[in-house]
Amino acid sequence: MVCKVEKWGITQEKANRVEIKPVDSSGNISEVPLEIETWVQTDGEPVIVSPAILEWHTDQLLVRGAKDVAWG
Repeated sequence: MVCKVEKWGITQEKANRVEIKPVDSSGNISEVPLEIETWVQTDGEPVIVSPAILEWHTDQLLVRGAKDVAWG
């Protein structure tokens, strides 16, 4: 699936790898941490310091649980 957002040429595509990199005050992408750490936060909690790579592989995640649940 490829979905193009009309603004800035942004696209949405399936991926198995995401790279998060900091950008310095001049707008340059950095391959190493900056002097001031760049955090990614979830619900106000810091979870990742950039640069970071998130990578996953098909059929590598097993999810176990009941097929039917009381609240479903």
